[in-house]
Amino acid sequence: MKKFEIIRVSDWWSTSSLMEKAENTANQKSQEGYQIVNISFGYSIWLAPSAYITITKAA
Repeated sequence: MKKFEIIRVSDWWSTSSLMEKAENTANQKSQEGYQIVNISFGYSIWLAPSAYITITKAA
């Protein structure tokens, strides 16, 4: 059975900084044995640019 988790990464200052943070987070989770399912970009409730990273790991 797979378990899914969604991680939110935000950056108020620039989208290029947000992309770098999202990439670093995805690489870190991948090295920890997680599979990256999806990375989506959008805005939080406070209109902060955010990346939503969906990960999974077999239980």
